[in-house]
Amino acid sequence: ILILSWSVILYGIVLAFILFFKQNGRKLSNRLLAAVLLVAALFLIDRLVRLTGLVNQFNTLWVLPIHFQLSIPPLFYFYLIFKLNPKAYFEKKDIPHFIIPSIQAVISIIIGCSSLAFKTRIWQNGFLNTFYVVEDIIFAILAAAYGYLSFQLLKKGKTKWSIPLKQWAYQLLRVLITVLLTHTLLMLFYYYRPVGYPLVD
Repeated sequence: ILILSWSVILYGIVLAFILFFKQNGRKLSNRLLAAVLLVAALFLIDRLVRLTGLVNQFNTLWVLPIHFQLSIPPLFYFYLIFKLNPKAYFEKKDIPHFIIPSIQAVISIIIGCSSLAFKTRIWQNGFLNTFYVVEDIIFAILAAAYGYLSFQLLKKGKTKWSIPLKQWAYQLLRVLITVLLTHTLLMLFYYYRPVGYPLVD
């Protein structure tokens, strides 16, 4: 399972770089999808490092500065917009979509690049655990909100886009929602698991 998990992560990272430098198609939409894949891969790396116990063997891996998962829902939403509408571009009104992900990124980088003593202190006083809980709650909310917006986007554009393109977009959206729902269920299990259930932190 671990080999498969790391293989999926590596595949996601390689595919992200291929899409980022891809010359065919629209570069903006390709790079947004590349960002989604890369952020998702980094997120899975952090989870695997914690669940496999690597963090216990290498203290430097504790609280890696790679928590950017709150950007996945808006990035995917704008990827759909730019993929389905080649004439669309980022505008100033789109900035609010990335305020929360930006705040998370800044906090993650600051904490992740801090000393082990500082990380230990904020873990002991409860800040770090609270930060993780808030992250997961906001992630679930954003996933639901942008999933709804994406479905509405596809419905409104039913007369503009070709049937194959629309079917492809629906399938991609369903895959993403399935992944996000799985993460939500794992999150609920993590926080509400039976007392004494063995789990590596």
